[in-house]
Amino acid sequence: MPEITISVIVPVYNCEEYLPDCLASIECQTLANIEVLCIDDASSDKSAFIIESFMQDNPHFKLFGFNEKQGAAAARNYAIKQAQGEFLAFMDSDDWYPEATTLEKLYRAATEHKVSIAGGSFSEYRTSTGELVTDFSHDEYLAKYFTFEKEGLINYRDWQGDYGYTRFIFKKDLITSNEITFPLIARQEDPVFFVHAMLAAGTFYAILDVVYCCRTEHKSPYMSQTAAREGLAAVCGLIELAAKEKLPILLKHQLELVDWFAFDAHIWREHRSWKELGEIVGRQARDSIALRLERLTEQPKGE
Repeated sequence: MPEITISVIVPVYNCEEYLPDCLASIECQTLANIEVLCIDDASSDKSAFIIESFMQDNPHFKLFGFNEKQGAAAARNYAIKQAQGEFLAFMDSDDWYPEATTLEKLYRAATEHKVSIAGGSFSEYRTSTGELVTDFSHDEYLAKYFTFEKEGLINYRDWQGDYGYTRFIFKKDLITSNEITFPLIARQEDPVFFVHAMLAAGTFYAILDVVYCCRTEHKSPYMSQTAAREGLAAVCGLIELAAKEKLPILLKHQLELVDWFAFDAHIWREHRSWKELGEIVGRQARDSIALRLERLTEQPKGE
């Protein structure tokens, strides 16, 4: 059997409306010998049936199912263990690849330049207007991290991005040998995975092409108190990591996220006592940051 080039991992939960487009964009990829690992997270709709229909026509599609909902992070971690590919790619079940050559371009960039991570530019599809956004120049942060203006090798310490991991492919050996997993939380699990993978790799290769289309505005903005707390804890963990690794750009962004989670996020308005909850979570975040930074200052010099 020829070696599997890329294992595309797709966690699925009640996404029957968008799943066919997602899977079709993977099925048409020109890169040979990919496998598609779909993990049905106990969906109650026709998601599993849709996956099975793709499996009938394409043996590269595989379905794994959870009896009880465990979350996208657990689904991805499970699929990483099952994956046979040289590289891993991650796709959300409501998103898609913009071109049939997307994975081929990423795989060629990674293998020809002998890197463990390769990625391209990002795009957002606004469901309410049907607009596909590829120009993020209106926002300094998004413009820097969503779009690559020059192809080539990038040192992660010079870049320090934390978002959009789905537009990258990762060598499986990099992930497994460094025991990098998605934390089992409902929010901010992907930046934790992404930053640890980037630090382990050190460098990555960037191409100019838009390689991922992310569907936006179609999901409920509601966020549970538990999810908000988990997200804040993940952000605080990255604050500690950024301080320890001397990554000032990443540190600044995580501190801004603390403010968003605690005070500015509109999701608190979904709760009757959103202001009170915001104050509680904000206080928790401040206490956590203070404790973590205090531990860092107590470390002997050189650590």
